[in-house]
Amino acid sequence: MILRLFSTIVACVLIAQVTIAETLAQKYSPEQISDLLRYNAARVPEFQRLWAWLNSEGRTDIAWTGSSSRGFIRWNLDQLKTHSIEEVKQLTMPPLVDFLPRGGNDIEFVSVPEDKDKIISLLPKEYEIDVVNNETFKKLIAKGGATISNITIHPAMITDPWNGLHDYMNGTLGFKSIDEKIFRNMEIIIKGDYSKTISALRFIRLTYDIPDLKPSPAAIAAIRDIAKYETDWDWNLARRGHGEMITEKFLKTHKGNVVNALKDLVYYNLLGILAHAGISLPVEGKNVTSLILDRSLSIDDFTVKQLREAAEIVGYRTGSAHYEFLKLITPKIKTTEEYMDAVRIYRHTFFEMTTATQHWVLDNTAVLRDLKPTKAQLLRIFDEANLTLSQQSKLSRAVGVRLPIRKRLALAMDSGIEVAPRLLDAIVNRVKTAFETRLFKHDEFENESEEETVEKPTTQVSAKGASCLGFYGISAK
Repeated sequence: MILRLFSTIVACVLIAQVTIAETLAQKYSPEQISDLLRYNAARVPEFQRLWAWLNSEGRTDIAWTGSSSRGFIRWNLDQLKTHSIEEVKQLTMPPLVDFLPRGGNDIEFVSVPEDKDKIISLLPKEYEIDVVNNETFKKLIAKGGATISNITIHPAMITDPWNGLHDYMNGTLGFKSIDEKIFRNMEIIIKGDYSKTISALRFIRLTYDIPDLKPSPAAIAAIRDIAKYETDWDWNLARRGHGEMITEKFLKTHKGNVVNALKDLVYYNLLGILAHAGISLPVEGKNVTSLILDRSLSIDDFTVKQLREAAEIVGYRTGSAHYEFLKLITPKIKTTEEYMDAVRIYRHTFFEMTTATQHWVLDNTAVLRDLKPTKAQLLRIFDEANLTLSQQSKLSRAVGVRLPIRKRLALAMDSGIEVAPRLLDAIVNRVKTAFETRLFKHDEFENESEEETVEKPTTQVSAKGASCLGFYGISAK
């Protein structure tokens, strides 16, 4: 009975939310909403001196934007759930601080550069005023992002280039993704520190700032598509720095809950981008290993690949912690592909983590041997784990996988220069015999017989060299 009552209440709430969204979209036009916003913007107490100056100058090239303006929009549309437009126009305007999310104090305006000091002088001193150049703002609009983020408000006009108000009135958050070729050739992208990933992280933060709005299916699909283009992008120092500034705010949006932040990154397909780019989640005194150990994070909630990506970006990372991380996720590794995901070394992986990975690989060769990797898979593992030639030789022997002769020659040369001539003689004899019997094929060259023999060497081969030759199928006698 209680369960049925609870289900009924939940259903009513969901229906009410949908009805509100439908009512706003059906009852009012964008023009009516625009008129309401312009009217009430003129009544914001903290902006009276600024509006008076602009009115005396007859200017509309300075406008309000940013998070505080979105809070203002939200307040107005919330009032329309219970009031008419005319009634909302008569309500007492709340203080500016009520429009700011998460207790911030940043107020943004767009303007021509020369008016920046004047604007700041006409606004309350307790706020951090950010004045964006009009021309720069146009470039920021052109790069896309959350549709509601590019709205500007002035008592005489509203600009809404991506129809963010229309999305809002329909209860959704939209995301404008620009064609990739156009996006990559924009001056602000070539010379600046922007990316679609950063725009996507801002979008996710908006879903928490305005929880009444749900991301549209098109927005979710567009964000998930970003990984195709930005995983292997040129994440220079400037872009990485901008990214880390946003991930810090992203984590604050999640109230420091690392696991929830990671789940959002997984849902929107952004976690892999951050791992490849080397953009961290700044968690004080923690890392993925400690989160697993204190049971804040369950490895069952993530794939091996996602866990490794998380280990790449979360908190303070050390070699010992990473070795322990690999031990913790070992039971989860069931396939060779998952093994590759676990031992992957990224472009910005710390040296200590790389060393820890290599040690774990050689300390736990049975893990890979039980997975029975193919020759091609073993070669990929060499690359993923960034193994040295010596480490490659040890691992290939341990798992019992014979490598292509070219690869073995390189490994042999690393094991001792005396071995290389013996392998070269074997290759020459192998090719000569194959041609003479007209049976030479490329794949035979790559997969030579175990029973091949070579002439007795004229020089002595050390025990190390003989051992190496024996593994590679060549007699040292």
